[in-house]
Amino acid sequence: MKTKAAWIGITTAGVSIALAVLAWLLLAPTQVGGQTSYAVVSGSSMEPGFGAGDLAILRPAGGYQIGDVVAYRDGDVGALVLHRIAGREGLRYVLKGDNNDWLDPYQPTEGEIVGQLWLDVPKVGDVLKWLRTPLNAAIIAGAAALMAMGGWTAGGRLRRPKGQAAPLARDPPSLPLLTSTGQMALTGLGILAAASLILGLLAFARPDKQMVASSLPYDQRGGFTYSAVAPDGLYDGRAVTTGDPIFLKLTQTLDVGFQYELATESPHATTGTYRLLAEVSDSSGWKRTIELVPETLFSGDRLTVAATIDLGQVQGLLDTMEAQTGLRRNSYGVAVLPNVRLSGTIAGQEVQDTFSLPLSFTLDQVQGILIPPQTPLPGQQVRDPFRPTATGSLEVSQQEPNQLSLLVVPLDVTVARLLSVIGGALSLVGLLALVLLGLRARNADEPSRIRAHYGYWLIPVRDAGPKARNGVVDVATMESLVRLAEHYDAMILHEESGELHAYLVQAGEVMYRYQPSDGTAAEKDPFPILTGRPYPAPGAADPPEADSITDSGQGESLLASHTRRAREMAWGPEFRRG
Repeated sequence: MKTKAAWIGITTAGVSIALAVLAWLLLAPTQVGGQTSYAVVSGSSMEPGFGAGDLAILRPAGGYQIGDVVAYRDGDVGALVLHRIAGREGLRYVLKGDNNDWLDPYQPTEGEIVGQLWLDVPKVGDVLKWLRTPLNAAIIAGAAALMAMGGWTAGGRLRRPKGQAAPLARDPPSLPLLTSTGQMALTGLGILAAASLILGLLAFARPDKQMVASSLPYDQRGGFTYSAVAPDGLYDGRAVTTGDPIFLKLTQTLDVGFQYELATESPHATTGTYRLLAEVSDSSGWKRTIELVPETLFSGDRLTVAATIDLGQVQGLLDTMEAQTGLRRNSYGVAVLPNVRLSGTIAGQEVQDTFSLPLSFTLDQVQGILIPPQTPLPGQQVRDPFRPTATGSLEVSQQEPNQLSLLVVPLDVTVARLLSVIGGALSLVGLLALVLLGLRARNADEPSRIRAHYGYWLIPVRDAGPKARNGVVDVATMESLVRLAEHYDAMILHEESGELHAYLVQAGEVMYRYQPSDGTAAEKDPFPILTGRPYPAPGAADPPEADSITDSGQGESLLASHTRRAREMAWGPEFRRG
C-alpha cells in the first residue's frame, strides 16, 4: 500500500512538472525568454471578428501568408497594430483592418512583425486592464491572502477552552501528509504564488517602455562688440570700446564683432548659414539695409564674424532720404542685425530655427549712442544688450521605463516582471520540495509520522499503568485517539519500549490507547472493534476479565460501557448499539 501511494505521489509530481514545462513553452512571454506575446485589442478596425477588449495571444511563425492576422510594430507611431495581411511588396507586407476601407500606410518587414495570432480570448483584455489598476490588484491580493490564511486556520487544530466539549468528526481522516509547519509553509507558498501571479498580470499586461512627451530646451546666445579709433584724451584709452558713445565728427568707421553659440546639454549635430547686416530706420517705418557680411555656411554650434560699418555711408543714406522726402528727423535708428539660420538635430530630433536679435543705437547729427534696455517686467531679468539670448524648445517623445505604482511605491515594469518570475519559480520549487517531503514522510514508519504531525500533543512517559484502574481501551486509529484527547482536554502519553510504541489518553479511570501495527489487521477488518483489557495494577498477578467489571446494576460491564462510548465518539452515532 505504501509503495502504491508513493508511486501515485511521484506520478502526480511528474505530471505537474511536465504540465508546468508545457505551460512555459506555450505561454511564456517574450520578455522572459518565451515565444509568446500578448496584446489587448482596442478600436474597431478588426470587427466583427475581433472586438475591443479581446486578448490576442501571438506566436512567431516561420513565414507569413496573405490572410494571416499578425501584429506588427508601426515604425511611424511606435504602436502595436493587429491587422490582416492583404498583400506583399518586395520584402514588405501590406496590411489592412477587416473593418477598414483603406490599407495601412506603414508596411512592415518580417522582422517588424511580432507574431501571428494564435488564440483570441474575448473580453479577457478588459479584465487585464482592470487588474492593471494597482488598487484593484491590491484588493485581489489581499482577498487571496485572507482566503489562504482562512483555509489554513480552518485546516488546523485549535485547542478548546477548558471545560468545553469539542465536537467529534464522524469520519476519521487519514494521517495528514504535511505537518502543521508544512501546512504553514504551503500557505505561505500559496500567498507568494498568488502575489506573483497578480504582479505578473500587472507587469506583463503593459509594455516595459513607454513613450513620454517632454520639452527639450536649448538656448541661442549672441555676443556683440564694437570699437573705433579715437583721439587721445577723449576716452580713458586711445579707442572707442564696447559701451562708449560714438561721435560722428571723430569717428567715421566702426568695427563690430558678433559671436553665436548654441547651448544645449543634449547631443546635437548642427549646421547653418549666417549674415550680418546694418539696418538704418526712422520712426515712420522706413528702413534701409546695408549688407556687412554676405550669407555664409557654417557647421557646428559656434561662429564668430567681424565687419566694419562706414558711418559716412550711413550719414549719406540719411541725407539722401531727407532730400528726397523733405522729412527732417532729430534722430534715426541704426542696428547691427545678425541673421543666423540653424538646422540639424538635437537629441535625435530635427531642429530648424533662426536667431536675429540686434544691437541697436540711436543716431543724430552729432553722435550715436546705445539704446538703453527696456525696463523688465516683475520677475524678469534685465536683458544685456551685448549678450542677447533666445530660448527655444523641442517637443520630443522619448522611451522611458514604464512603472507600476504599488501602494504609492513606484516599481519599474521590468523589475516587476523579474520579481513575479522569481516569486513564481520559488513557489513552484517550494511546492515540489513539500511534495518530496510529503512522499518521504508517507514512506516513513507510523511512529515517525505520528511524531512529525502530533509532536505537540505527545508527552513521553515511562509507565502509565497505575493511572488506569478500570482498564485500557484500544482505539483503531491515531486520529480517533487525538479526537478523544481533544474531547477530554488531555495530552497524549507516549510509551516507547524498543520498537514498540503506545499512545495513551487518560480519561477519568479509563486509559484509551493506540498501538501502531504493521497494517495487517486493518486490511482484514476496515472497522476494527475496540477491544479492552484491564491494565494490570502494580503487584497484581492476572488482570480480571473485561466482563467481570460491572457498572452498578446496569447489566453492562464498565469496560464494555467505556468501549462503546469510545467507539461512538471515534466513529459516530451510527455504530451505537440499540
